[in-house]
Amino acid sequence: MKKLSFLLLISIGLFIQSKASDTLYIQINKKTFHKGDTILLSSNMDISNNQLQSAILNVVIESTHQKNRSQFKFPFIKGEAAANIIIGEDIPDGNYAIQFLIQKAFPRLEGSIQNYQSKTKELNYLMLLKNKPAYMGTVDVNEEGHFKTPKFAFADTANFIFFEAGRKRSNLDINIAYPADSSYDPIAAAQAFIVVGDSVTNMDTAHYQFDINKKMDNKPNTLTTVTVNTRIKKKIEQFDEAYSTGLFKGGFPTIFDGIESESIARSLDIFSFLQSRMAGITQKTNALGGATLYWRGQPLTIFIDEFKVDDDMVNMINVNDIAMIKVFPPFNGGPSNNGSVAIYTRRGSYELPNARKFKFLVRGFSPSETYWHL
Repeated sequence: MKKLSFLLLISIGLFIQSKASDTLYIQINKKTFHKGDTILLSSNMDISNNQLQSAILNVVIESTHQKNRSQFKFPFIKGEAAANIIIGEDIPDGNYAIQFLIQKAFPRLEGSIQNYQSKTKELNYLMLLKNKPAYMGTVDVNEEGHFKTPKFAFADTANFIFFEAGRKRSNLDINIAYPADSSYDPIAAAQAFIVVGDSVTNMDTAHYQFDINKKMDNKPNTLTTVTVNTRIKKKIEQFDEAYSTGLFKGGFPTIFDGIESESIARSLDIFSFLQSRMAGITQKTNALGGATLYWRGQPLTIFIDEFKVDDDMVNMINVNDIAMIKVFPPFNGGPSNNGSVAIYTRRGSYELPNARKFKFLVRGFSPSETYWHL
């Protein structure tokens, strides 16, 4: 194991077992930090007795006065985990407790099909990740319409879209459970204390008690009400402001409205719709027999909800579930210089009445190098 400049070793046995081999050990690079410093964390446990190959390390950092709390999740693989947490400029000076909590779970989705039909034996799904290729997988469906995805590990968030094998459009209505975000009793735990800042009084830990069931306090600041006279924006403009981010927000795109207009919903598929509306767009068959979208002979980059996807995956989205399409011609801004198509699915107040549920945004692990902010 990597040797750290300062070793803080504290151990607390498993809540269920007390054998020394089941002890969780933790290491922190030092005890006193400043804003901008990096907390180097590592933990390990002998798993020979319980064969715990994969689990979740929950790291909770809390003021000893319990005024604020931040939580991180890291993969705990074969009894080991490590992470770098950078202290943000908004973290107040003070004394902090760091909790290391092992959760006997690993990210996976467990679902049930509400409109299950006995002929449905398996489902396909897309896992859309930021800045990484999309992944397509298949899950078996039992006789009661229940299924489980494989375990997966990714940083930040992923968008999961489910559809029936052999169908181009998703008509599924699914309920999803995500055990990794459920309440749990840690199977092992350890605790350490650190100081942020130089002018901090001696640490008083005698009266500190950690409450695992305490709710996260991330209430936004309330602003003074200001009345502004302006024109009423169309729903598509409000949707664009709410859900377009980063490079998808600027540029000079052509925007197609799927909220108040029925033109997208009435089309055969998304590619056919775009070809009929923009003269520069054509569709060609690629070497694998799938479809590729071009702008005047140059391939376009396709995004669903701002996740990059292969062209073949686009027509798996039901046209009725599309809220907006933004087309960025080459060198007109957007997420790629060669031109791009950004497809946005309905969500929030823009969902259709009695909308089916087949797409889910899932929170994964914290990045191995992450920021601690309030």
